[in-house]
Amino acid sequence: MGKDLRKTGLAAAGLLVVAVMVIWPRDIFQAASTGLAVWLEILVPALFPFFLMSNILMGLGVVHALGVLLEPLMRPVFNLPGPAALVMTIGYSTGAPAAAQFTAQLYREGLCEAGEAARLVAFTTNASPLFILGAVAVGMYASPEIGQTLALSHYLANLILGLLWRFWPNKDTAACSLRTNLGPWQLLRQARTALLRARQSDTRPPGQILGEAINTSFRTLITVGGFVILFAVVIEVLNLLGIIAAISALLAIPLGWLGLDAGLADAISRGLFEMTLGVKAAATSSAPLGDRILATSLILGWAGLSVHAQVAGVLDQTPISSLPFLITRAGHSVLATFLALLLAPLAQPAITIFPRPGGLALPLIAHYLWQQLIWMALAVTLALVASLAIQTASRIRN
Repeated sequence: MGKDLRKTGLAAAGLLVVAVMVIWPRDIFQAASTGLAVWLEILVPALFPFFLMSNILMGLGVVHALGVLLEPLMRPVFNLPGPAALVMTIGYSTGAPAAAQFTAQLYREGLCEAGEAARLVAFTTNASPLFILGAVAVGMYASPEIGQTLALSHYLANLILGLLWRFWPNKDTAACSLRTNLGPWQLLRQARTALLRARQSDTRPPGQILGEAINTSFRTLITVGGFVILFAVVIEVLNLLGIIAAISALLAIPLGWLGLDAGLADAISRGLFEMTLGVKAAATSSAPLGDRILATSLILGWAGLSVHAQVAGVLDQTPISSLPFLITRAGHSVLATFLALLLAPLAQPAITIFPRPGGLALPLIAHYLWQQLIWMALAVTLALVASLAIQTASRIRN
């Protein structure tokens, strides 16, 4: 009975959307065009290189080797297996839903268990530095100082939540824990063995691995684009039906209690559904700058139901629970907003250095993409050094 009622409700909602599209075709077309532009100009160049790289590294067995090397660091700090370090690096440099996609791959490869994967996805789903520092700070606010405040509060809040998740009791743990009496050279030999074993089990030649990695990456990007365009249309439908205005009226009440500009309620209500459109509405609001920064931080932390649907779509074919992800998104939005309040003076006064462009220019995308690649390489290198140092100290202590 419950399933039939749900199906009937979905069918009715679908008919309502179709009716709105027939009545206001121009508005719906414009909304879909906006969603397509966001996907093509921001998400494709930001996500494709990392989707491609993660698939290639998995196919070549590099992730299996890194998992052995990084286990001494990840297990005591986050109570997660070694390969989670690479997911963290991707999640904190690429943005959603790359971390969920790679975590699902780790689970399918047997490199982490479902409970570990759920906790990992929860705190590695971020907005990318390209989006925060480029699209938001430069493209929407025309101020890199604001980008520093937003990025620091955003990533620090998620990292704190990740440290808190380590105390959640594990019902299952990946069977790859290492003995603490192994020396660095023994650890390196185990990593080499893991890499060779992975290559023996995956007999695909490098050319086939590359081709399938490109195919898989583009399929994932098309799915992401579909969600972005869908939610852009959904937001416009809700706006035309007056539902966005009703949600905004409800949100204006707690905003007034907190002493924030009630005009930001519209931006937050849009951000509940789609992050990029909500952040854009907050940036162009007439509210005071400090209030706009807080609203933007809240929207970035929540990530929007569009990102939630993308992550759920990635995890749907696995037993990985989405509940920790949802809990963390709510906590992330609150904690990141509080941290932004503390760090907001860093962005004052907001000096306009760049003109406000209509979109994010390709040279700027290439610049931030190169920065992300450098950050990933540096982060993995530092993690390897720290992991070997911890393993050496554990061996000496034992």
